[in-house]
Amino acid sequence: MYRVRTVVLTSVLATAACVSADPASLARSQQASQGGSGGGGADSAKSGACAGAGYTLVLQNGQTFTVATTAGTPITIPAASLGTSFAMRGTNNEFEVDAASFGLRNWAFTGAPNPESMTSGQRLVMFASKQPDHRGLVLTSDLTVDLDAGSVVLSRTGPGIAMTIQANDCAAGGVLQVEPERADGTETRFTHELGPDVFYYDNPNFRDRIGETFQFDATTVLTVAARINFSSDLAPALVGRDSPQQATRVATGCPNLVPNLDGSLAAVDHCGGRSDWSVKSGGRMGQVMGEDAIALEPAQPVCTQHCQDQSQIKGRGLNIGFPSPVPASARFAPRQ
Repeated sequence: MYRVRTVVLTSVLATAACVSADPASLARSQQASQGGSGGGGADSAKSGACAGAGYTLVLQNGQTFTVATTAGTPITIPAASLGTSFAMRGTNNEFEVDAASFGLRNWAFTGAPNPESMTSGQRLVMFASKQPDHRGLVLTSDLTVDLDAGSVVLSRTGPGIAMTIQANDCAAGGVLQVEPERADGTETRFTHELGPDVFYYDNPNFRDRIGETFQFDATTVLTVAARINFSSDLAPALVGRDSPQQATRVATGCPNLVPNLDGSLAAVDHCGGRSDWSVKSGGRMGQVMGEDAIALEPAQPVCTQHCQDQSQIKGRGLNIGFPSPVPASARFAPRQ
């Protein structure tokens, strides 16, 4: 079967060099932005994906907070000062946060100069929104903000609900994770809507190798399975992946038939511009960009609260790559 050019991403997107996906990738990116050397952070720093990293929190009233103004220590912003939303403006990426739900809007790469940039210097909205459905619950507390060099942790609570956002101002790697916690222990439905120039697809590089095995270490053998990624025709080197932990994707009635290597067709229910997830209380939805998104690696340890992986894979995963351009037969439709 004909396949288009494959992108393997060995040097352009070496942020975490085939290391594990969120949250380990997120932690490594944080270490890189802070100049750390543990857990793969030194390798990430060398790659430059977090070059110049640093968020500014911008309130609707114009007030701003940076790592310089907070002295690198957690601060509390009164609920009365938040308004309906606030923005995180970084060097490499930026997004807006709905104050009452911690839903995200307009998560974008800024296009700032960066040796690991996947967007060729252009601003590109990756996600138009990432919206949790709290089923009537509302965040009402003051906002806790922990700004560090190139990363931020945001947290807020309300009656029966708590939400945490961790983000890294990097051009690749683990850039985001959102964690809901409910007092009733039930799951939270998340709806992710991609930006208008980004699309979901069934990665042919993975599908062509389904069932192949890879000896990860002396005791671990990994088996290739189907992989869903997102990319953009505006940026041929760009690739990303939703990275769930203790979360299950919900089919929303977008049936697609994608080709297997032997010419048969596989049924996949996934929309081209949207994905829905049911996330356990204390689980999380993450976002990884670049090489992490196309690496074969061990499954993350089960975690249901403040997930931080300590697996320390350090480049031993298998980079399977993705086709560029992505063939029409692999792209999901309709978008919604």
